[in-house]
Amino acid sequence: MRTCVGCRATRPQGELLRYGLAAGSVAPAIGARPQLAGRSAYLCPRRACRDRAIKRRAFNRAFSTSLALVSGGPTAADALWTATADLLRREIQLLDRSAENPHANLRRRGLERLLFELSSPPAPSDHRSSANGQGGRPTHG
Repeated sequence: MRTCVGCRATRPQGELLRYGLAAGSVAPAIGARPQLAGRSAYLCPRRACRDRAIKRRAFNRAFSTSLALVSGGPTAADALWTATADLLRREIQLLDRSAENPHANLRRRGLERLLFELSSPPAPSDHRSSANGQGGRPTHG
């Protein structure tokens, strides 16, 4: 079990993305990529968690350093998101080439789930109306 640095939810390690430090910046640590030295930070594969982690400077705290990711703004965050998706795709392709039955591979399914969540468009704001007393969509009528 690991804790997301964005939303602080505790989830199984396989449901979170792992990040480490490489050359003074945050880098995804996925699959066959060489292990990144030092500490790691885990993040849910949702843009809201990524944005919250950057806003709260959670990566800075996790790695006890000042990182360009925060000062780089949305462009740096989007570049990190794109690099993570690319590594997930490469790892899935590697599993496809090396496995006899790639669809039965649990790791592949887990990576596909992460990639799907990562590639999903951001959810609309989560403001819920209490017009009907139960939250969710307001009742009109």
